[in-house]
Parts: sequence; C-alpha cells; structure tokens
Amino acid sequence: TIELKRERNILHHRKLFAALQLVLENQSHYKSIDDLLAVAKLRTGHVETIMTRDGEVRIPKSISFAAMDQIEFSAFYDRVCGWLVDEVIPGLRRKDLDAEVEAKLLAFGAPEG
Repeated sequence: TIELKRERNILHHRKLFAALQLVLENQSHYKSIDDLLAVAKLRTGHVETIMTRDGEVRIPKSISFAAMDQIEFSAFYDRVCGWLVDEVIPGLRRKDLDAEVEAKLLAFGAPEG
C-alpha cells in the first residue's frame, strides 16, 4: 500500500480565510473569524470525538499544514463553503462566494489558488 499526499497550497489556505472574512462582514451572528472557523469545523465534522463520563465531546481539529495535506484541505474547504452558503448566509450562491473571494484576493495582489 502507498499513502498519497499533496503538499499544501498556501494560496488555498488564504482563500479559506478570505471566504471567512467576507462572510463575517456580511452577517451579524459570529463576532470573529476564529469563532466562525471553530463552528465551521464542528458543523462540517472536522472534529475529534472524545467520550467523557458526561457524554460525547467534540473538539475541532487543526487545519495546520502539519495536520492535513492538500487533498484533505481541499475537501475541508469545499465542506466549509457548502456550510457557509447553506446555513450561515442562506441564499448566497457558491459561485458568487467564489467570485467575491477571488476578487478580494486579487485586490490584495495574491494570485488565485
């Protein structure tokens, strides 16, 4: 057996945070990117589940470069974007989110990733 991994793309990582920032600016429930990211991890199942005496506890897992490769991050990114458009800002279309994020990145001089 082999384990296939792809090195992480920093531009894709920046794209996630640009999407989170854009959504944060257009809603009133979440107060920070950290809050939005933590809930995104919980809602998309990017968690470690621990059984305690009082029941199950779900802890958000890391998205650091050491914690996941590009294949895993791409899947996580897609799940987060789905959650953002389905639950955080219902009615927002994924293609509109993608276009706004790419425009935001280009405005800051970062190539698309």
